[in-house]
Amino acid sequence: LEAASADIRRPKPSASAEDVVTAQMNALQAGDAMRAFKFASPANKQVTGPWRRFKAMIEQNPEYRPMLACSRWEFVGMLGDDERKAARVRVFPAGGSSAPFAVQTPVIEYTFSLSKQPVVTDAGDEGYAVSGCWCTDSVVAG
Repeated sequence: LEAASADIRRPKPSASAEDVVTAQMNALQAGDAMRAFKFASPANKQVTGPWRRFKAMIEQNPEYRPMLACSRWEFVGMLGDDERKAARVRVFPAGGSSAPFAVQTPVIEYTFSLSKQPVVTDAGDEGYAVSGCWCTDSVVAG
């Protein structure tokens, strides 16, 4: 899996689960928590939102802080079917060095759980904006 696929700005039905993880990781790497939050599933948003709360959670939680402004990241792998996927991502936190014999910042792996959202035709429904899209249900470190 390649971390450099098309970087989308918001959920759309044509985007793959890989595109969603790429968009979220690129947004977090750029420090853009609002854009990353757009790809959270409605159920995830209920727990972690609104976006300012999501941003504070990432900034203040030592498990998730390395995702912000990381020096780089890469896919490790992805498993799943047409409805649910689990993506494994390796994050290289900022501050690491590639110099010989340098002290390395530990690499951290995260598992993104994603699901394909149901198709919603009622524009008043909270799921309408992500109707038929892949969204992130959770992200777990370790």
